[in-house]
This record gives sequence, C-alpha cells and structure tokens, in this order.
Amino acid sequence: MKKVWRLFWISLPIKLLVGTFLPITSDESYYWVWSHHPQLNYFDHPAMVSWLFYAGHFLENFEAAVRVPGILLGHATLFVWIWILKDFLSLEEGKISDWLWLALFSPLFGLGALIITPDIPLLFFWSLSLLCFLRALQSPSWKSGLVFGVALGLGLISKYMIVLMPLSLILASVTHLGWWRRLRFEHYVFIFAGFFLGAAPFFLWNLQNDWISLRFQWGHGLGAKHWKPSWTFEYVGLQLLLIFPPLVYLMVRGIKKAPSWLTATALTPLFFFFFTSFRGYAEANWPIAAYPAVYALVALEGGEFWQKSARWFWGGVTALLLFLIFTGYSPFSEPIKTREFYEFQSLYKVAAEKEPLFARSYQMASRLSFAAKKEVYKLRGMNRRDAYDFWEGSLPPAHFFLILEENEEFPDNYSSQGYKVIDQKPIGGHFKILEVKRQ
Repeated sequence: MKKVWRLFWISLPIKLLVGTFLPITSDESYYWVWSHHPQLNYFDHPAMVSWLFYAGHFLENFEAAVRVPGILLGHATLFVWIWILKDFLSLEEGKISDWLWLALFSPLFGLGALIITPDIPLLFFWSLSLLCFLRALQSPSWKSGLVFGVALGLGLISKYMIVLMPLSLILASVTHLGWWRRLRFEHYVFIFAGFFLGAAPFFLWNLQNDWISLRFQWGHGLGAKHWKPSWTFEYVGLQLLLIFPPLVYLMVRGIKKAPSWLTATALTPLFFFFFTSFRGYAEANWPIAAYPAVYALVALEGGEFWQKSARWFWGGVTALLLFLIFTGYSPFSEPIKTREFYEFQSLYKVAAEKEPLFARSYQMASRLSFAAKKEVYKLRGMNRRDAYDFWEGSLPPAHFFLILEENEEFPDNYSSQGYKVIDQKPIGGHFKILEVKRQ
C-alpha cells in the first residue's frame, strides 16, 4: 500500500496550494457569508458547509485559504474509500491505486473537490456511513449501530441527498435478506437514536421554521409541471461525459464482480436523478455521491488503457480550465463558465467605497462581501428567496445604494413604499449603481 499512500499524501499539498489561490466562486462566497451568520440550518441548504468555512475564518484574509478545512475533509473522503476498497473489496494495491488516480483526475473529485459546496461534506459522510454500515454487518453491536446512525445524521446536515444512502442499502439487501437478521432490535434503536442525534440541528431548526427548508428543496428540484426533453437528454449526456464513456462500459462489466452494496450505491443516485429529470432540471453534480462507487466498479473490471485515457483526458481538461480561470481568458465571444470566477470583479471597488450598499442577488452580495470583507446584503425580495431574505440587514435604510444589471428596473414594491431613485450611473460593463432615498 506504500504507492497508494504516497499518492494520497503527495496530492494533498497540491490540492491545498491550488485551492488557496483558485478564485472563490459565488456559491462558496454565499456559504462563507453563512459562516458569519451561524445557524443550525439555512433556508436553502443544511449548515455543515458553513461550519467548514467557519473553521477557516483565521485564514480568510489570505486569498481563498478559507477553503482549507473543506479541502481537508474532501481529501479525507479518499481515505475512507481506500479503507473500504482494502477491507471490504479486498482489492490489491494496483487496483486501489487505479481507483485513487481516477478519483483525483475526476472533474468532481479532482478540480471539483477544491470548490467547497455542500457536496464536500455530503461525500464524506456518505462514504463514512457506508463504511460504518459494512462494519456494523461485520461486527454487530450497539456501538456500531450508533456510529452508523450518527454518520447518516451528519450527512443530513450536509445535504439532503444523504437519504439515498439508506435507499441504496435497502435495494442492495434484496439479494441479501440475511443482512437485516444480523442486527437485533436494540441495534436498530441505536441506529435511529444516532441518526436523530447527528441530525438534531436540522430537526430543531425546521421545527422552529415550519419545515420551510424541506419545502423549498422539494419545489426546487421537482416543482415543474411540464417535462422538457432537454432536461433528461442533457442529464444523461453530462453523466456520460463526466464518467467518461469507455469507463461507463467498464463500470457495467464490473457489476458482475461487485457486491450488491457497491452496485446499489453507484446506480441509485444516477437513476434517481435520471427519473427526477422528468420533473425538473437535474444539475450535473447532483448524483455526485455515486462517483466513488462508480470508479470502484471500474477498478474491479480493470481496462488499464481506458483508465489511463480517462486520466489523460480529464488531466488535460483540468489544466485547460485552470489556465482559463487563472488568466480570465476566454477564446469565445460569449462568456463561458470559467468567467463566473470574475463576473463581479469590476464591482469590488464600489463595494469598498459605497455604504450602505445592496446587491440584486445573493451571488453578487456574497462575492462583494468576500472581496470587501464587509457585509453587502441582497435587497430583500429581489430574485429568488434565499437566506438573505431572513436577515434583518437585507431591509434597506432611508438612504442606500443598489447595484442592478443595466437593463433592470428598480423594484416596484420599494417605489410603492416611498423609495425613489435620485441618481444612477453605469459601472463595470453591464451593471449600474442607483442611489435611493425614501421620500
């Protein structure tokens, strides 16, 4: 295992270095803002990701080093899977090394693991809960049941998609009904007790707030009334691309050699979001929890040529993306995804000078807050509902400044309250700043 651990430890400082200097994204800035408003849960996501940023507060004034706790947790996910592959799949060192190379070069495990979103703690606690479940089957006890339950509970306060883990295990048990007979009644009691203990912040906050977080997520993912075929075709195409088509073939072949728990944890998230794509748009990263098991199936099957091809392909894509991100260069006339790292850069000077300043969206407000290291709130009621709409600071005083897009109008609901635009100026390309007073 020396080669595996050498790769594991060498890759960590590389990730920390790149992650520190990689510009922070709008979503990360949003979770960083959360960390300065500590809560048990938030309207649009559970709180774990904000706690990771909270742990990095002592580094927040140095580039994007506030990511460091999240990067460390993301790297710990690899450690958990090395343990799973070694102890429960009994893979030899070469195949574990193959899995680790795939994970490090994967768009979601590699470069994606440097972007600290709720996916990072979800992946860790998803993986940890699987390991704890396998341990509980191996040596049933109240302690193993409790730890498995706590891991699931911590997964719930990371991202709600952790519910697919017990679903995966239930589906896997169809071919192994004896699994559940190994656990006695008291084991189940401790599993549920551990789950409610680990997930206590989620339940306490939602009980106090009429379960608005769950209701928002349900409508956010499955709220559409009419199916758009592009949702499903795009989801399938992106998953094939992200896994890499030849690896999909190896994954399917690997199912023949795999235990049911591995197949179920690989396929359940992929198929779940395939079916939800008929009810709404499914983001490419939503089934991310499937990817560790997908690569384990590939490692079981082998196919060294195609594995190396995938690594070279995604290594090249990663290098290109990092070049575009760090240089801000785009070879296209239209903005591409990497430009999001710099989309509000022209507003940073305004954020430092104007007071009190409000933004049109949570993305803009968060990025400006991180750049200026001071609170810039989204104006309450603008765009979709988010955490800003629950904070007192989102309500404007009698005199304030507001940044809008150049073709955007001042909100009518504030005009009806006596607010009037007394001055406006174009700034930063397609933005403008309004000076507003209440008459």
